[in-house]
Amino acid sequence: MSAALIVTSLVALAPQAVALPQRFQKQTVFSGLTSPTNVEFAADGRVFVAEKGGYIKVFDSLTDTTPTVYADLRTRVHDFWDRGLLGLALHPDFPDDPRVYVLYSYDAEPGGSAPAGAR
Repeated sequence: MSAALIVTSLVALAPQAVALPQRFQKQTVFSGLTSPTNVEFAADGRVFVAEKGGYIKVFDSLTDTTPTVYADLRTRVHDFWDRGLLGLALHPDFPDDPRVYVLYSYDAEPGGSAPAGAR
């Protein structure tokens, strides 16, 4: 009996679909991404997208539907639960200064080298 009550309670707590406010619309700009964590817009129109698993993909513009891989950090990134490639920033003078800064969980023991499983 208590199991039935728990199930009933969980169903009652399920999130309901929320309608968008007037004058708002939903539009998918990029699809086919896997766990995107950050988006950065470059002055030259390119759009950089960080994926939690370690890919940085770049779209030539908002209308580009096929990204290219800008960087593949999968062997260095520890992608587990709340860890992974979590942040991305372009240098303030990008693209004149082409540095891209990333924040990720390094897949190694302290003082070790990545990937942790390759020892």
